[in-house]
Amino acid sequence: MKHVIFPLMVLLSIFTGCSKDESKTSNAGEQTINASALPVKATEYIADNYPAETITAVVQVTNGTATYIVALNTLEQLAFDHNGGFLGNGAYFHPGHDSIGFDHDSTGFDHDSIGGHGGPGHGGHHGGPGHGGPGHGEPGGPGHGMPGNISSDSLPASVAEYIAANFIGYNIQHAEIRPNCQFDSIYEVMLVKDTLHPVKVCFGLSGNYLLTSNRASYTIAPQPVKDLISTNYPGYRVMQKMEVLTMADNTTEYSIFIDKQHDRKSVLLNADGTFICEK
Repeated sequence: MKHVIFPLMVLLSIFTGCSKDESKTSNAGEQTINASALPVKATEYIADNYPAETITAVVQVTNGTATYIVALNTLEQLAFDHNGGFLGNGAYFHPGHDSIGFDHDSTGFDHDSIGGHGGPGHGGHHGGPGHGGPGHGEPGGPGHGMPGNISSDSLPASVAEYIAANFIGYNIQHAEIRPNCQFDSIYEVMLVKDTLHPVKVCFGLSGNYLLTSNRASYTIAPQPVKDLISTNYPGYRVMQKMEVLTMADNTTEYSIFIDKQHDRKSVLLNADGTFICEK
């Protein structure tokens, strides 16, 4: 199994982040910029479709199909045009890297070009089980950067064994220790395979399997889940995507992301609408 890619070096909130050195260039034809410089349409897309994640780096592309490429804390990359319209997997849009895809040895971002700091964890569009956390991260090599990021080598052996047995052909793209409203702290591991959607798998700190998380449209949430959200959180806007959690006992839980005047929450519920916790 391949190692995790180097951690991206900064935790930026979508609206409050700032770049430490905006003059640096990530790669030829790319300029590191402040996340707040993204078009509103792009930040809204990220908020709705990646509500549990945070922006860690942004580059502006010159003379490319994409104008902006955004890296998330999961090391996923998103490409946008000059108006903020979503184009697809950002890894395909780096100048000179048209076929990079999810090459697990390179994100397309230069190691030394990503720096800066962001606000506290709930400053951006994220939350939910195992999300949020301090906002400061400094440039560094593998194993450094955002607090919580870890090398795949430091995961318990049982984690690697479980992934090898149950996710054949997948590679670890990213791993970190994150606070969690249901399990206190967990290992959150992002797995990728070819062009398939990434899969998030979570483990207890002893290496025991807890759950698998997949993003899905809120429109397919069970009605009891929607009823509790509308009743208990009046005035909150529900993000377009939720996370569907398949637990170790094969039950299903739903992490719903909501926002009211930048008061962002994630609410964890059972399929019958029973409240579990919020963050």
